[in-house]
Amino acid sequence: MIDAYLELVVLTLIVTFGFIIVTYEQFAVPRVWFIEPSLRGNSYVKLAGVFSIFMAPGLAFYLFPWWQGAIVLVAGLVLFRVLIALFKSRSQHLAAGGLIACWIVFFVNLAHA
Repeated sequence: MIDAYLELVVLTLIVTFGFIIVTYEQFAVPRVWFIEPSLRGNSYVKLAGVFSIFMAPGLAFYLFPWWQGAIVLVAGLVLFRVLIALFKSRSQHLAAGGLIACWIVFFVNLAHA
C-alpha cells in the first residue's frame, strides 16, 4: 500500500516539475528572473516537461482508479504554484533535477512491484 502512495506522490511531483519547466519563462520575464538557456524558447527540456504533464496523469489513470489521476493533476497544479512562489528563480533548477529524479524513482518502484 505504501508503494501505491509513493507512486501517486511521485506522479504528482512529475506533473509539478513539468509545469514549472514549461511555464517558467512566462513567470520569469515579467519579474526579471534569470532564465537558463535550456529553458528559453522551444527546447528538448520543455518537450520533456510537456511529455511529463500528459504522461503522469495518464499513468495515474491507468494504474489507479480514475479519480486519483484527477487528483494527481490538480495537486500538481497547486504544488507548481507553491514551488514557484517559494523558490522563485531557483525553481528552474529544482524542476530540471527533480523531473529526472522522479521519473527514475517511479520506474524503479514500478519495476519492483
